[in-house]
Amino acid sequence: MTMLWLLVFAHVTTDFLFSSHELSGVKPDNLLRKGLTHGLIAFFCTLAAMHIFGWQVALVAVGLVTTGHILLDVLMSLGCALWSRHRGTPKEPGLGILLTDQILHFWILAWVWRLVESPPSIPVMAFYQSILPLPAIDTLPDPGRFAAVASGLILVSFGGAVFVRRALDSIFCDVQGLRDTENSTGKYIGILERLLIFILVLTNSLEGVTFLFAAKSITRYKRISEEQGFAEYYLIGTLLSVVWALTIGLGLRAILRNGL
Repeated sequence: MTMLWLLVFAHVTTDFLFSSHELSGVKPDNLLRKGLTHGLIAFFCTLAAMHIFGWQVALVAVGLVTTGHILLDVLMSLGCALWSRHRGTPKEPGLGILLTDQILHFWILAWVWRLVESPPSIPVMAFYQSILPLPAIDTLPDPGRFAAVASGLILVSFGGAVFVRRALDSIFCDVQGLRDTENSTGKYIGILERLLIFILVLTNSLEGVTFLFAAKSITRYKRISEEQGFAEYYLIGTLLSVVWALTIGLGLRAILRNGL
């Protein structure tokens, strides 16, 4: 499973850490440039993750993942653009499109993993052993477990921000008066909130989630009590954020306990 988790880590890094919303929009303008830019990011992230398996395996995996990434992104963008034009609502892709896109990406990663699965290259690991103060190669911790935890951190923090935003856009017709400005601290509060929940879940301290939820509500009490629309928007957004963090955290905890 080491290779699969490294592929997942490279993917979530590409999609949620190094890519912007502009690269995943539905507008057909500069579609090729956006696809190539996103593909280039996927190329380098996947290469960095796969190089420990040797250059032959790495090149095959990188080529397949990058090609699949570009084709899938271009097809999804074209499909979203045509659908938006048909409906007359040129909006950002909704939650259903986001989840479908990610499921298809993970299917490609699983297919590449099954096709080129192999253990880490002994010469590559020996090279790192010679330049880094690491224990013996046969006692090194599984890098797949580190990749799984790192993937969870990225999905919870940055992936959660995209998930919550798309979900709220799908639920509320007009969010401009409800959403904070792009440079506000609300986005970063949400990221820290999900990270704390994620850590609490992994450390089996779920009782701390209730305290965190109450503390966050206090900071917005005045606006919540005065604006019903904002209160609904805030409550649903917070619940979505908590559910996302709990789902990723509990799922990862189960994976780690079962040694997957």
